[in-house]
Amino acid sequence: MLEVSEMPARVDDFLKEGFSPKDWMIKAPRSSSQLALNIAEKYGKIDDFKEVVNFLEKMEICNTQKIALPLTVNQDDVQKIMKVLKWGDIERELTESSIKMLALLWAFLFILKCSNSLPVSTEFSLKSYEIVWNSLENLLREKQLDLLNNLGNTIKALTAKRIIWASDMLHLPEVI
Repeated sequence: MLEVSEMPARVDDFLKEGFSPKDWMIKAPRSSSQLALNIAEKYGKIDDFKEVVNFLEKMEICNTQKIALPLTVNQDDVQKIMKVLKWGDIERELTESSIKMLALLWAFLFILKCSNSLPVSTEFSLKSYEIVWNSLENLLREKQLDLLNNLGNTIKALTAKRIIWASDMLHLPEVI
């Protein structure tokens, strides 16, 4: 989710942290796994992204030899990227249900990609949509409309705090 957003930010902010535009476009998306892990750690112990990948391989959900894993950046750069993105504000504004909804939707997309099962027809796409949202509603015990409204309210609150790139970062996968 975060990597595909290309980490939009104000130019003045990332220049102030010592990133050139080229460096920002390379390093910010590469920090996405660390930013996601910061949020995931609130709900379970995860030490690093490789641990997640190893779990997916062990469960035979994903063969990482078939996909390109995101490259990482050093912790100093991650801290600067978090400052530019106002990541602390974003984390504080996200609700538990929004975090879990986004995580499950993007995990589902990742698994579809790994298994080369992305929807190729409207019929399959609609069926996938129905399965995913029914599963989310059952797991999270909230209705789809409430989950989407909650995420929308989070984005509105972040926009009011002048974090206008929140909607680019906190979005649902296009496939779903």
